[in-house]
Amino acid sequence: MLRMTDGDTEGKIRKLMDYTARGGDVADPWYTAEFGVTYRDIHDGCAGLQEAMLQEDRKFDYADM
Repeated sequence: MLRMTDGDTEGKIRKLMDYTARGGDVADPWYTAEFGVTYRDIHDGCAGLQEAMLQEDRKFDYADM
């Protein structure tokens, strides 16, 4: 992604696992055959992303609309 966008000068590109306490990359079941670990990574990443979006939404003042 960084090569496609000439870098991320505004800090908008993030990995799904950035929204978890573990960080890193989502486990690739192609190499490990551990689909449960991949599912956990995706689940936890989506939950963290949802929480981050809700926190951002709470900062927004809809009264100004």
